[in-house]
Amino acid sequence: MNNIAKADFADVSSERSVLTCILQEPELMIEVDTKLAEADFLSDHHRELYSILRYLTSQRYASFDYLLVVELAEKRNLLKSVPEGYIRALYSADIDTRNFPIYVKQISDRSTAYKILQAAERIQLDVIAN
Repeated sequence: MNNIAKADFADVSSERSVLTCILQEPELMIEVDTKLAEADFLSDHHRELYSILRYLTSQRYASFDYLLVVELAEKRNLLKSVPEGYIRALYSADIDTRNFPIYVKQISDRSTAYKILQAAERIQLDVIAN
């Protein structure tokens, strides 16, 4: 049986929308942090960007300045795989933050489905092996 690819389950659009909402309204981080874990972001790039925002929140930053986020992304070698222009695009995307709870739920649902199918695959491999 083939390994289940995260990319097949990632809701990249919702992940991008959540990141944009948080960048525009940092107080949303409090809400999302209780509902999503870093691992729920199935896109590696988005997971790392979310990790940066969580770190900045833990350091009590009131806003997520573009240069601050880019500097941390550079320190984590993220700019090698995610262009600085992509991060800038997140800041300027036209997202209605009133849809934030929907995006969060979509990420959670996709992540849960991925985890369930991953577990089912492990069980099937165990059954075949025994």
